[in-house]
Amino acid sequence: MSLETGTETRLALARRWEVPARWAMHLSIAGIALSWLVQEFWVAVASAVVATPAAWLFNLHCPACAWPAYRVHGTANAKHAADQLLAQLHSKHLWKQPTACSKCGHSFRLSENISKTAP
Repeated sequence: MSLETGTETRLALARRWEVPARWAMHLSIAGIALSWLVQEFWVAVASAVVATPAAWLFNLHCPACAWPAYRVHGTANAKHAADQLLAQLHSKHLWKQPTACSKCGHSFRLSENISKTAP
């Protein structure tokens, strides 16, 4: 299993830590910019280390179709929509995790998945 596969546990963890992860990403970008200004390599390294878990949360993919959880399917412009890689890069980015995958409709909520599979 890939570290990018969004299991129910990982998606719930990402949903819980979305706001702190967003702040960590913004502060890390500021730290990297600061390290460039003061010419301190270790500040940039520390900022990148702080940003890594946050980037991992925002890079989760749907377990059913492998579409990125925080990207809206079908929003890329016509020029990039046909390419599998570029469609993901040019699609609309969400800051809050949706309840279901925008491509296949797979639910990201654990309780909804259990109720669908129960007899």
